[in-house]
Formats: sequence, structure tokens, C-alpha cells
Amino acid sequence: MAGHSLSDDDVERLRELLARRDQHLARLYRDCQRLEAQLAQAQALLRARWLSRIKRALLRALGRAP
Repeated sequence: MAGHSLSDDDVERLRELLARRDQHLARLYRDCQRLEAQLAQAQALLRARWLSRIKRALLRALGRAP
């Protein structure tokens, strides 16, 4: 491509496209962070419920039903 150069319009279009790409990547990153936080909350809730069931079962087995 010797002798070819980008026009000012080409450079501006590339800058716009790169900015859009960067915004899109930032949104995807935020979405991933939000989903990871929701997953962690769901896992914690499931663990808490599981532990609660075990505690109730143990208390019943010991004759100390809640």
C-alpha cells in the first residue's frame, strides 16, 4: 500500500469506531461484573438454605426440633 494514506474523514471514522468499541467493551465488562455479583449472591443463598436444612435435620435428630 505504498503511497496510500488515510483521509481526515477516514481517521475520524476510525476514531468513532474505536470509541464505540471501547464503550461496548466497557458495557460488557460491567454486565459481567453485575452477573458475577448476582451469581455470588445466589450461591450464598443456596449455601445458607442448605446449611439451615442440615441444622434443622440435626436438631430433629437430637430431639430439639425448632
